[in-house]
Amino acid sequence: MKNIMITNKLSRIGKIKLLMRHSVAKNAIALYIIQAVKILAPFLILPYLSRVFTKEEFGVYMVVLSLSAIGLIVTDFGFNLSATYEIAKKRENKKYINELIGSVIVIKLCLLFVCSLALYTYSFYFPEVIPHNIVIFICLNIFSQSFIFSWFFQGIEKMKEITLFVVASRVIYLILTVLLIDVDSSVNDLIVLLAISNLIGSVLSISLVYKYGYKVCISSLRNTLLHFKNSSQFFISRAAVGVYTSSSVFIVGASAGVAQAAAYGACEKVYQGSLSLTQPISQALFPFIARTKSLRSLSLVLLVIGFPVAIFCLLIGLYADQVMGIVFGEAYFNSGQVLQVFLIITSINFISIIMGYPAFSALDKVHIANYTVIFGAFLHLGLLTYIYFLKEITAFNVACAVLITETIVMLLRVSIFFFYKREINNEPN
Repeated sequence: MKNIMITNKLSRIGKIKLLMRHSVAKNAIALYIIQAVKILAPFLILPYLSRVFTKEEFGVYMVVLSLSAIGLIVTDFGFNLSATYEIAKKRENKKYINELIGSVIVIKLCLLFVCSLALYTYSFYFPEVIPHNIVIFICLNIFSQSFIFSWFFQGIEKMKEITLFVVASRVIYLILTVLLIDVDSSVNDLIVLLAISNLIGSVLSISLVYKYGYKVCISSLRNTLLHFKNSSQFFISRAAVGVYTSSSVFIVGASAGVAQAAAYGACEKVYQGSLSLTQPISQALFPFIARTKSLRSLSLVLLVIGFPVAIFCLLIGLYADQVMGIVFGEAYFNSGQVLQVFLIITSINFISIIMGYPAFSALDKVHIANYTVIFGAFLHLGLLTYIYFLKEITAFNVACAVLITETIVMLLRVSIFFFYKREINNEPN
């Protein structure tokens, strides 16, 4: 009996080791680290910044981060999904991948110019929202983040080394911020440090592309335009998501003032920190399921990860006011109600992202995931328009609008997925 128990234990250990060697597990761990560091590094420094800056200055910083995120959505143009998908399908064709990398770089540079022009134009007409002197720093930050090629390494399912580079760049940001930012510093100083750290990650990222035997090849105009067209639907979906995620701080700040933006942005950062625990699972599953069509992996992830996420959100939500006061300072103690809404969104969003691109890639219907978030964007714009005309744009009300939007998008994805799955199962052989 004792020998049987030892044998069973060794068997379980062997299975765990085998699972950890799986490409999905390796890339999920790497993506966890990258996502956690990208989100948690700024989050870890926020308690310091919320005390160094006034609430209004902190609100300006939140608006700047919001605008940077919007600009990054534009310059990314959906390549984090479309390029990952293309590379996963054509991993053996290096010539195709090299030309794809070149096309992505060209498109990103063009979009960066358009984005910069739009920001300068807006600041010219609305300097009270975006001062002229801050635009160049926003553009610098967008540029430095646009060329960290995580999508390439996700596609070839090799995330280990780039993880080290991303971690290094964020650690540099943390150290420089603590050493150089004080009560006499401005928001501009902080954005420069963030841009420098991202630029280091970009340079190391491009060098790693060459290390893996790939390179940047300038493709034909026809192929570049084709990649632009193929990624456009993914961009529309990412832009749609941006309507009810990245743009919200900017909307709150422009309508209700930077103090409300500070409260909303602080709660949103806690929410984004929780997403760093869930999004890498979806990112790792996407290329794997696109290649293997394994639906069993989806069920396993939803059961194993979903329950702990819900428990985590419940526990934090019970002490939301205290969490905000401890993390960000006494000025944010009464923002717990907004945080509670974001914690509910976290649980709903986890189901939504798993039942999004990973789930629909198994059915070869990735475009449906795009359609659901486009619908969500229109719904959210409608909700924002409604509360705007009621003159009720506040941090709490905008958070509730995000909750309604995320819930409906999740329900749409789940119902449409099972509808198509049933249709496929009922098709004659």
